[in-house]
Amino acid sequence: MTQKKLTIVDHLLLAARDLSSGSDSFTAEDLVVRAWTRSPDYFGLQGYGEKYPDSNRVLTKIMGTESPLRKRGLLRKVGEKRYQLTDAGRIAADAIDSPAERRLVEMTRSLVAALRRMLESTARQKFERHETLTFGDVCAFWNISPRTSANQFADRRNEAAAAIDTALEHAEGAGGRVTLPGGGLVDSGQLRLLRDLADHIARSFATELQVIEGRRDERR
Repeated sequence: MTQKKLTIVDHLLLAARDLSSGSDSFTAEDLVVRAWTRSPDYFGLQGYGEKYPDSNRVLTKIMGTESPLRKRGLLRKVGEKRYQLTDAGRIAADAIDSPAERRLVEMTRSLVAALRRMLESTARQKFERHETLTFGDVCAFWNISPRTSANQFADRRNEAAAAIDTALEHAEGAGGRVTLPGGGLVDSGQLRLLRDLADHIARSFATELQVIEGRRDERR
């Protein structure tokens, strides 16, 4: 398989990830030097590539509102000429050097669909912002309704738990991030948040869920 040719943004993401492993933020000069030491042929000053870095090649990509790294939410400015790699930037950097090994090819379509639904749900968004959830949010999260049968509810809830657990197991064994079948990177922090959200829902909506679980007159 032919290896993908890295862009300047790719090179800078990898350099920023290196710097982030030892510190929460870094200076523009730190990134200039790290990018150059990683790829002197790419970031070296013309005619002096092995001796001096070309700072302009880096600074034009990170400074100003038109910075491709900042416009894409991969890098944020946190001080005077000081920057921080965002979670999205870290995931993007990880995807550059080892994307194929992290695919959850064994996950069924239904588990993948359940995981995507939960990740994109309003329940997750509200939970992250510490906002109050409605039972409608809960229903969308688990793909149920107030009229769902007890057996259907048990199946949907178990499916959701299996999707989270399967993805989390693989994420923790692959450096904290995995690529879902069909595309899309997910990190272990997002998956743990979904698990916490499911526990929160079970506690906060116990009365409503008990009504559903109490429907025992159905046939399987």
